[in-house]
Amino acid sequence: METKEDRERRAKASFRVKRSDLRPKTRSRTNRSGFHNTKRMQQQQRRISQETVSTRLWKFITSFSWAGTQITEKELSSEACLEGTQQDGLDEVVVVGMDCEMVGAGRGGYESLLARCSIVMYSGDQNQVKTLYDKIVQPTKRVVDYRTQWSGITKEMFQGESPLPVVSFAVCRNEVSQLFASIDGKPVVVVGHALKNDFDALGLRHPSAFTRDTSTYRPYMRKGRFRMMQRKLSHLCEEELDLSIQNSSSGHSSVEDATGAFQLYWKRRNEWEQSLGYPLASLKADSIEDLKRKRIGQKWAPLTLYLDGCNLPLGMRTTRDTNNNSDKVSLQLISKTFAQGTQEICSKTDWVPILKSSLVSSSPAISKIVVMFDGANFKHMNENKRPTSREVSNHMHLEITDIGTEVDDVIVERCIQDHQHVRRASSGPIIDIDEAISLLENMSDLGFGAMDETENDSLLSFIIVRRNGGGSKTHRKLFDKLNLRRPEEGALCLTGLTVRLQKNSLRIARELKHARVHGVVEYELRQRRMVRSVCITDDVLLADRLVKNGSIVLNYKQLQQFF
Repeated sequence: METKEDRERRAKASFRVKRSDLRPKTRSRTNRSGFHNTKRMQQQQRRISQETVSTRLWKFITSFSWAGTQITEKELSSEACLEGTQQDGLDEVVVVGMDCEMVGAGRGGYESLLARCSIVMYSGDQNQVKTLYDKIVQPTKRVVDYRTQWSGITKEMFQGESPLPVVSFAVCRNEVSQLFASIDGKPVVVVGHALKNDFDALGLRHPSAFTRDTSTYRPYMRKGRFRMMQRKLSHLCEEELDLSIQNSSSGHSSVEDATGAFQLYWKRRNEWEQSLGYPLASLKADSIEDLKRKRIGQKWAPLTLYLDGCNLPLGMRTTRDTNNNSDKVSLQLISKTFAQGTQEICSKTDWVPILKSSLVSSSPAISKIVVMFDGANFKHMNENKRPTSREVSNHMHLEITDIGTEVDDVIVERCIQDHQHVRRASSGPIIDIDEAISLLENMSDLGFGAMDETENDSLLSFIIVRRNGGGSKTHRKLFDKLNLRRPEEGALCLTGLTVRLQKNSLRIARELKHARVHGVVEYELRQRRMVRSVCITDDVLLADRLVKNGSIVLNYKQLQQFF
């Protein structure tokens, strides 16, 4: 008669191990769904990926002299970065709460269309919430399901039988985008619950540094078996604020929901901003001494960020501060499109507050931001109305070149000056795509989880992608997307300056491997410690000149992943 030990031995020999046949001490450590522990698998994958990289690559990465990476007194005196102060910086921004109601379209009514948008904010006395924007939006498609029990929207509302004004979708999106660009010259922080759904319905996107989502704030989430779970807004308001919402038989009110999310944030605003490292504190910096902290003992030297305004979809706009009847004129850098996947999402985003927020970041450390425009673009304007070079804020400058002086030459000359004290090799080793992917996979969070600032700028090197051959017609779309349209022109930098940028670089590297372009593309490895400047431009010729001088070059799509 076959014993239990015989069955166990036979199962192991045939590699068909059954949990019921094994003893408890030999059971596979799996959960109910049959998947191994995610964190353990990620750690194992990182160890394997590091072991599979060639010895030549790791000798290049690990041979850095850390004595040369310490920040000198000269670099420290060049206004490094602001340390996260104990002040949250909320007095330098305008905080608003937003909520949208949607109706259903398409087959089964599963496609969500914007039907109502409401925005609230505190009034002047900071004690009462007032409605800043509340309008009914005409759907762009035929409505199949009005979702009245949740949205509170009925067919009669679109026919003018509501006290709220009815506007088209294009008008609503334009008004909201202008509102979110800035209010009275101050950046806008948007608070809401599950804001991704609202922004998708609006076709807009707001910078993550100025977004606060109560559905993903960990103290407002509940602990599940394997991950943190989101909670309903009504339950949070009832527990935290003793406020009852979403209990009307006629459906939800977007004003109520926006107010509830706004008050949830305001209740824990100090702890919330502290958990993020006070990202808004940089807006309060008003002296050079405020920006000379947190760089002592840091691994990398501070960077200078250059924006080529002539070759980026940016436009200048001046606004007058209407607060307290002030005559102060502020500058806006407006972009009208935002890349999201394969779509171009219309948005009027003011990059000035976003760029200001990067000055407070400890990694990557940015000591100065320079936005350059060609003076020849404004020669048709009257001399009194022409924009001139000015200081937008502390360590952020707008420069207009003289007529006849190319912006490309000025940026190249500045980058050469930034790297004149750095000893660097003319070029790095050439690696293959598998080694590049292994390098970029060296991060602790490969999922959709929260991206901690401590993970930024953790890679010891970056990769320069160049096209040195023609390729086939099937590769044309990929090269166009990567701004490598012609051989021997342009360069694409895959770097880990931020976690979002590193994830984007890893996605691009995997696309290149899947496209099998190894015969027409080369990958050069460079040391991160030698970099002193970063330039944002879509000009392929300028990008080629800058990488030869040791700078990191990012295009406009990568700029959106930078912050």
